[in-house]
Amino acid sequence: EDNVLPIYCFYLYLHIYAFPQRQAMKKRLNIKSLFLHLALCTIVLGSPLILMVRDQEVNIGNMYLQLQMPICMLVVFYINYLWLVPLLFLKYAKGKFVFCNLLIGGLICTALEMGNITYFEHLRQQFMEQMASDDANHNMHHERKTRDERRGPRPFRRMGPPIWFFAMRDMMTLLISCGVATMIRTNMAFNRAEAARKEAELGRAD
Repeated sequence: EDNVLPIYCFYLYLHIYAFPQRQAMKKRLNIKSLFLHLALCTIVLGSPLILMVRDQEVNIGNMYLQLQMPICMLVVFYINYLWLVPLLFLKYAKGKFVFCNLLIGGLICTALEMGNITYFEHLRQQFMEQMASDDANHNMHHERKTRDERRGPRPFRRMGPPIWFFAMRDMMTLLISCGVATMIRTNMAFNRAEAARKEAELGRAD
């Protein structure tokens, strides 16, 4: 009976105090994690509005150009955070992890460039139609029309740096987002392993 009483007291301690405290701590950690993820999404998606100049015009086209990279960064971050890092990186399949990230980054960069080319070509067509309409209204369309314009609209040509420069910039940005997700999940796994090791040492000590 002398040996049973301490065991019974320890059992009551676990069920009355320790287990409820642990469940409450897990609930607080889940709420804190959810709040941090919501704050991250809000800051990243709201960055174009935060950095907007006061006299800058707001339209759908500008919002599309400004939000496409933050959205892609969040997509890559959560693909790595939820799946690739736990399933590949932490299980020492680093080759597959790198290949998947390069494939995802390449597909996203290709889609971004194709979308931008289509969008800017649409803007150029609208500008050409507006110019033609203005010339017709002033009866100057035939006088200003050059030989190149009679052959049809020229193919899209991006002003400024070439396409590969922006593709490399986008790829580096997505890889940075992947690296941040990898560091966070690796640190979480390390902390979890350390906590399990300390609990095992305390159990052996008891």
